[in-house]
Amino acid sequence: LIWNLTRFHPFSALIEITMGVVAARNVMLDTDAEKQQRQRPLVFFAAAYSSLLLRLTRFDYNDALIRGMLFVPLYTKFLTAMHRDALSDSPSAITRFFGSA
Repeated sequence: LIWNLTRFHPFSALIEITMGVVAARNVMLDTDAEKQQRQRPLVFFAAAYSSLLLRLTRFDYNDALIRGMLFVPLYTKFLTAMHRDALSDSPSAITRFFGSA
């Protein structure tokens, strides 16, 4: 029952979509100082995917809870950092790997 509530509930989907919209809007409203800041997308990428490893611990975390509370926000931060890094003069290796920079 908890799996269906957390994984397939329309309100959970709305929250995840809203997080993506807010991240996209955040990038659109970047100031010049924020555009010049050097971010490291690899840190957020590693944190997002390592959060999925919490399911393998002895605490047996619920997949949908880990995805909704840790993975989606960290992965959204990774995408935001990668976008900002792609706009810089010398993008990092992970940005060049995933993007066309």
